[in-house]
Amino acid sequence: MGNQNAITLDVQEEAFTLTRMFDAPVAMVYKAWTDAEQFSRWWGPHTFTNPQCEIDLRVGGKFLVVMTSPEGEANPLRGEFLEIVPNEKIVLRMFTDDHTQAWHQIVNAARGVAPDAKPANLVTTIRFEAENGKTKLTVTQSFDNNVDRDAFLQLGSVIGWGQSFAKMESLLATLATEREFIHLRTLNAPLELVWKVWSDPKHLEKWWGPNGFRNTITHHELKAGGEWIYTMHGPDGTDYPNWMRFDVVEPLTRIAYTHGAMPDDPNAFHGEITFSDAGDNKTDVKLRVTLASGELRDGMFKFNVFEGGDQTLSRWDAYLSNL
Repeated sequence: MGNQNAITLDVQEEAFTLTRMFDAPVAMVYKAWTDAEQFSRWWGPHTFTNPQCEIDLRVGGKFLVVMTSPEGEANPLRGEFLEIVPNEKIVLRMFTDDHTQAWHQIVNAARGVAPDAKPANLVTTIRFEAENGKTKLTVTQSFDNNVDRDAFLQLGSVIGWGQSFAKMESLLATLATEREFIHLRTLNAPLELVWKVWSDPKHLEKWWGPNGFRNTITHHELKAGGEWIYTMHGPDGTDYPNWMRFDVVEPLTRIAYTHGAMPDDPNAFHGEITFSDAGDNKTDVKLRVTLASGELRDGMFKFNVFEGGDQTLSRWDAYLSNL
């Protein structure tokens, strides 16, 4: 997963281009870019959300996404569509004027200009190409000069795009099913450590759950038929009881489970986490949650379940980086 869908970077005069393959047809990838609801679920780095997204898909039409950090800091990004060829090409002028003052100061320092200088001119071209049922996505960001190009690269544009693409990959995998949520992630730690941090409750309670949540674990027995009983404490102080029965435990490979609020919960769902060595001290993880029906899955989208799963994996990765 990690190496298969690696990003290729090509630095050009006053521009850079990122290329990545997606295991989905062009029409699905194009819609992920042009449907506001879908776009809001993958845009931005891990742990960031987009509570507001508007897309007026026509030449001259406007674009707005309000990318928000876990701390609630909003960085609105506005744009205007310059060219649209359905399922082939989108050209979008992006305006960062409404980003925070702190963001502008950091970027302008890298550009070597005054803190209050005019933002860099940024045009993004997205191309979609079909290859054996998959999609080759090419994103080119063009600037007025090489200094601005290099500043954005220096400040982590490739990392940010890579995390957005990883979220898009998970969304596309989910949308290809009828009643599942699927999250795909390459964690920056070796397989043995990734497994340990999942299987040891002393580690697990420190990262499990979406941003702002914490856990109290009262029982954890990682074996087939064993139970995990815990309470998640929300940022607003609300307590959420959780019960999990481990159905399959294959060390370093796979965990399958049934998850509900309590034993015999009629709304319990099934989950599976698979682990595989990605090489270079990295681990590919796939989290699959299966609901009772497609209607239930679609309804849970409205309660940010997809975003919560992505945030959980991000917290896992961040915790691993500190060990």
